[in-house]
Amino acid sequence: MPKVHGNIQLHRWKHKARMHKPKKTYLSHLEELTNYFKEQEEQDQDKEFISYVKDDLIEFFEITEEEADRMIEKSVFMELLKEDPDYVYHYDAEYWAHHIFQTQMIQTV
Repeated sequence: MPKVHGNIQLHRWKHKARMHKPKKTYLSHLEELTNYFKEQEEQDQDKEFISYVKDDLIEFFEITEEEADRMIEKSVFMELLKEDPDYVYHYDAEYWAHHIFQTQMIQTV
């Protein structure tokens, strides 16, 4: 008789384990989707901000789009945007355009 009682408990335990698994799987999948869309939104926001910086470089310093792209790529701006976006977004695009141009001019002299 104890053997039957043990099998019933084992069966119930397996059933409970199966019932909880899909919920955890669903939640982890939901978290993955949420993180994916959050990252996409952040990337879009970053691209938009970079385009503002590039536009300001072109407007204020009368350089070509290719030169602006090279300056942005060579600057610390892109690295900071990845590592510390709060710091970068604390300043406006005009500030970063001036900072990038000044640092590039200092490096070329």
